[in-house]
This record gives sequence, structure tokens and C-alpha cells, in this order.
Amino acid sequence: MGAWSVSIMGNDTAADLRYEYEAAFSHLSPEEAVERLDAYVRRELDRDSWPEYVYSLALFLWRYGLLTENVRIRALDLIGQGGGLELYTDVSQRRKCEKVLADLQERLCSPQPPSRPVRLRMHQKPVFQAGDVVALQISTAGKPYYPDPHLPKAAFYKVDGSWMLVQKIRDQISWQSRVVPEVRDLWPEFALLDFCGKNLPGIEEISSLPVLGVVTGDGWMSAYRRWNGKVIGRGVGRVSPEDRCFPGVFFLRDGIGNCQEEVACLYRWGTCLKNLQ
Repeated sequence: MGAWSVSIMGNDTAADLRYEYEAAFSHLSPEEAVERLDAYVRRELDRDSWPEYVYSLALFLWRYGLLTENVRIRALDLIGQGGGLELYTDVSQRRKCEKVLADLQERLCSPQPPSRPVRLRMHQKPVFQAGDVVALQISTAGKPYYPDPHLPKAAFYKVDGSWMLVQKIRDQISWQSRVVPEVRDLWPEFALLDFCGKNLPGIEEISSLPVLGVVTGDGWMSAYRRWNGKVIGRGVGRVSPEDRCFPGVFFLRDGIGNCQEEVACLYRWGTCLKNLQ
């Protein structure tokens, strides 16, 4: 257990369970979700974490207008018993926690906001299929260039309007719910192919293109629409353990506006961009 504040959500338990709350209440009825969460917390967390779980669950549900009478009563009973206060030996911190619990008690006894659906902030549906070769159009005209030892300014602007190619390998599961296992956060992995040109290659040429490395893509399809992304073929992935990877590079990250990082990868690791006519 760890806490960085006396707030209801200011501890490791509440932070770790936030995604589990979202997964459970977006896929299950409130009653079944609470039953599964109770079982998970009893099985996986220590007993000292129980008050933090009960309080954070009640507050989460109240904010969404989904607080059940069972959870409300359980939280109010625990507040009445001073549940969790025994963890605070410092008098000042204990008083702050008492004030926080009093505020929570008042809130739980007040009318809830109108109910609203719980939405997951993660990528649940795969983008593209394994083997898909995806063409992405680079757009650098009018965009800022930032000094980069691996990418000359002239090359950055020269590549405008050209296509680059990636091939879907698989999906990484960056997070999976322990309460609702079918809920997963998926991030696609692509092979970055050694190609950059104004005209798209044919299928035979694509099959002979070297693989420059493996990159992680954005999990939202909207990112690829910004690049005019389109599937131009399918095939078997050609990635081996010897293929180079780009550590820490998130390819086509959401919010990247000038695609300089992606162009720099092509320039540094391949010959296609350097030979662009």
C-alpha cells in the first residue's frame, strides 16, 4: 500500500483499480461488477487496502450516477467505524483524513449526478489485420523542422507527398483486466519496410523489400486516416529476431503533427529516403 495524499483517490489501491473499475462497469451490470471486484480485491490485495477500495469504489460509482445502495451502505458503515484511519499515526494527517471521510460521507448521502455510461480509455479493437501492408502518405509541406543530426532539413521537405510502407505483425497487449479478462488495451506492432516513393510499388516488389525494424503503432484508426493510410496488400510477416528495433519509439503516435520522427527513422536506418528522386 502507498499513499501520496489523504484524498480518496490519492493512493496506490485506488490508482491501480481505476482501470479495473472502468473495465467492470463498462461491460457488466453494477451488481455483477461489484461482486467480481470484491472477489478480486480479497484475493489479490492485502487487508489494509480494503478501506481504500471501498471508498474509491463508492466515489467512482457516485460520480457516474451508478452508486448502488449496497455499496453506499457499506462505505457509510466503514466511515462510521473509522476504517483506514488506523494507518495514520501522524495527528495532522489523521485529522485531514477524517475531514476527507466526512466529505465523502456527505457526498454519498446526497443525490447522485445523472447516470452516464462508463467508457474505456483504451484501444480494444485491433487496427488492421496481421500481414496487412499499409501505405502511409508523408506530409511535411509547411510544417516545422526541428534540428536533427539524423535528418537533414532538405530531406525532410523533399519527402513531402511520398509514401512509406509498414506491415502489421501482431498486437501487443499493454494491459489486460484481471476482473474482465476480455478487456485488453491493444497496440499494434509493424515491420517498417525499406521504401519511400511518390508511386506505390507492386506486390512483387513489396515482398522483396528489406525490413528496417519493428515499431509500435497507434491503437486508434484515426491516426492512420491522418496519413491517408490504406491497405495495399497482405502477406506473411518477415520479421526475425535479428531484425533491428527502435527502442522507445512509438511510431505514428497520437498528437505528432509533423511526422519528423518517422521520417528520421527512414533516413537513419534505411537507404530508401536517401535515394529518393
